[in-house]
Amino acid sequence: RQIKQLKSGVHIVVGTPGRIIDHLERGTLKLRAVHMVVLDEADRMLDMGFVNDINKILDKVPKNKQTSLFSATIDRNVWKICDKYMDRPEKILVSKDEIALEQIEQRYVKVDSSSRFPILRELIVDQGIRKAIIFTRTKRGAHSLSRKLKRSGYNADALHGNLSQPQRDRVTRAFRKDKVDFLVATDIAARGLDIGGITHIINYNIPREWRNPALKCRVASDLEHTLGRAGPLTYYERIDATIQIFWTPSSHTTG
Repeated sequence: RQIKQLKSGVHIVVGTPGRIIDHLERGTLKLRAVHMVVLDEADRMLDMGFVNDINKILDKVPKNKQTSLFSATIDRNVWKICDKYMDRPEKILVSKDEIALEQIEQRYVKVDSSSRFPILRELIVDQGIRKAIIFTRTKRGAHSLSRKLKRSGYNADALHGNLSQPQRDRVTRAFRKDKVDFLVATDIAARGLDIGGITHIINYNIPREWRNPALKCRVASDLEHTLGRAGPLTYYERIDATIQIFWTPSSHTTG
């Protein structure tokens, strides 16, 4: 059906990088007449490993096209794409909406490196956590933590950029239908989920740069951004609390 539509002529093509590459290789999609390219959620696509596909696609479109790139975060990899394919790009920053953090109880836990997972298990029991998203810093961390939770008898699964789209769909569907109680995810991979009934959001890892005392203001801002991401996940009033787990050399305390 897609091939028939493309052969009949279209004005706009919307697709994943992999699918567009597939049509280019089949010869069913020609890009020589393209006037505009839009990369939506660029940081997420790069995190999911599509950088080579994106480069292949952009190499095949005319140089005199207009390119728009939308991204929730702008890191070095995003700027590489901008520098390579955009001429004097204009950066437009959209101010974030007010985040109703007063509707969410926030807690933090200090732990040493060896007690992080045991403390997480204690929190699940003591706080009566029924359904949670647990954020990790890396894809490997998400995979490892979900396996630990499974071995401890919890219904858990991981969501990160190394999963294929069918695998991502399977995981999110299971979480939505309460077949999975704990979704362990990287921040970017979990973006845009619309899932109700979540009681807690847990930051299992604090990003490495937050540990620098000189970045105190940034820490507060980034924490607010992370908590605000609960908005697209579910309604604020459905979340009982968010928990930040900080690594410290000393024994754990709660606050």
